[in-house]
Amino acid sequence: MNNNEWKSVTQLFKTKISGELGGSPLVQNEIINSTAEILTEDNLINIYVKNPVLVGKMVEYKPLVEECIREVFQQSFDIKFNVGKIQSKTETDDLPMFNSYSSEQSPSNQSLDSQIKKANLRKEFTMESFIRSGSNDLAYAAARSISDTPGTQFNPLFVYGNSGLGKTHLINAIGIEIIKKFPNYKILYTTFETFFNDFLETFNSPTKRATINKQDFRTKYRSIDVLIIDDIQGISGREGTENEFFNIFNELYRENKQIILTSDVHPNEFKQLPDRIKSRFNQGLVIDIRNPDYELRFNLIKRKAVEDRLILENDAIDFIVSNVNRNMRELEGAYARVKISLQTSKEVGNRENILKALRDLSGFIKVEENLSPAKIMDLVCAHFKIKKEELKKQDRSKRVAYPRQVCMYLLRKHTDLNYTDIAHLLGRKDHTTIIHGVEKIEQDLSDGVNDINSHISTLKDSIFKR
Repeated sequence: MNNNEWKSVTQLFKTKISGELGGSPLVQNEIINSTAEILTEDNLINIYVKNPVLVGKMVEYKPLVEECIREVFQQSFDIKFNVGKIQSKTETDDLPMFNSYSSEQSPSNQSLDSQIKKANLRKEFTMESFIRSGSNDLAYAAARSISDTPGTQFNPLFVYGNSGLGKTHLINAIGIEIIKKFPNYKILYTTFETFFNDFLETFNSPTKRATINKQDFRTKYRSIDVLIIDDIQGISGREGTENEFFNIFNELYRENKQIILTSDVHPNEFKQLPDRIKSRFNQGLVIDIRNPDYELRFNLIKRKAVEDRLILENDAIDFIVSNVNRNMRELEGAYARVKISLQTSKEVGNRENILKALRDLSGFIKVEENLSPAKIMDLVCAHFKIKKEELKKQDRSKRVAYPRQVCMYLLRKHTDLNYTDIAHLLGRKDHTTIIHGVEKIEQDLSDGVNDINSHISTLKDSIFKR
């Protein structure tokens, strides 16, 4: 028995199933792309598929598969659906097989690192190292879902957002998770620039090998289970590349292969891109990663400081992330500057030394030069929906008292005002009231109560918005 015999079974199955209504195309396709081995002594055929999520749903197709086997082999066999690969055999084995892999060829026998490298993924970009917040939670949730069941939903996944927000990290993490869960899957990560250069080298080749090169190109991009292309926006206006990509996309999509794309803009904003390709990009899940919020920036710097065994006071971290807030690359650059400065000078990581380290950084704004107490008060009132004059009254209701304490905290942390100045500004007779209010908010932040972290994060994003 040989590979063609099992292919005859799957093709017959495909023909029969095409005339039926209902059923799951995903399960059907998994059976069509299966491999198998026959155990003659047991009168059993083991059928191997890749996706463990779908195995339990294959029982409804068992009678039809058995019927196809009877027609091809003119005898009956029991069948069993399995996840994974065919058990490798030695050359002396009598056991007939439809398909087999040597132990060297089997992806599941390769090390994780070698599989990640083969897929062109970056091993440091994992789900565990991806820092989540409200600005990327939806994209992260979609990534997790795709990692569990690639090709079954959200296909394609199209992630867009400004540079430096973590798009590349997230799509790499999807690829690594799929390798862990589905080691037999073929995964390829590439940038559009690499895809484009491959295309030019292949289709503009004047040599006699041009035809062979074209086949190699198409095999590279069509014979995989997960295609990940970064910065796909470069495709606009490149007609020849558009057509080839369109054909690759369609073939992978028909075969329920997962497609993952990133761009700096929504696909509808692509200029000079045919509507037929835009519609393909939009038919799955299009999701954005927004500019990093305060929570994300703070947690990133805190994690890096712990990893580098660098002691940074919370006020110092707050000072960094409140000023460097446009994207993660700028923030990581600022942190690297702080790190080398503190390691060289052996100084403590406080607010004063952070300012010294970042003073000449391009785009860095010193808080003291750009904030006014009036701006902070206005933003606090707008956020909590109270009137500015209420902050100065003796109203002790929670509706007013808590926003007043938040205002005390922000005025103390982000202006040059001392406790007495803030007391005068808010109509308090005693500066000890201000001390108590600031300490109350600091304690709530530490304990995570009263949704204070969310309030402070939102307010700081508004205060330091450029």
